[in-house]
Amino acid sequence: AKVKAAQERYGRAMAKTPGGSAVADAEKALAAQKKKCEEIAKSLEAAKAKLEAARAKWAAAEKQHAAALAVAFRAEEQALEAERSAVQLEEAKKKERDSAASALEKETHEYNKAHALHERNVLALHTMEADLADAVAKLRAFRKMGA
Repeated sequence: AKVKAAQERYGRAMAKTPGGSAVADAEKALAAQKKKCEEIAKSLEAAKAKLEAARAKWAAAEKQHAAALAVAFRAEEQALEAERSAVQLEEAKKKERDSAASALEKETHEYNKAHALHERNVLALHTMEADLADAVAKLRAFRKMGA
């Protein structure tokens, strides 16, 4: 409560000083940019979770594929009919694996896009922080000249 009251007094004081509204506007823009970065970070985490789920699905498909190969080998020893069944099973597993690979590729692409956007927003945030620090320094110098 004390911090909030101090922030409100600071905001009112900044609004009364020349150039203070620009600093207040820059602070508001910085807060909005921080919030946007947090939202992007959340979406980046969600994309990362989807990517991990796709990877787990891919691993399960790979395990199933390996099991299908073992069944096919045993089936070859037993009979030609069993070999045909194993080939059909292999085709189904390959389709499933290809589908999982496609999903993984798509999720990777989405993750990379979200990561790039996050990086751009972090850079913009740092630029805005530097601009705000510069504005505050100029305001302090202006106040010293007036005092």
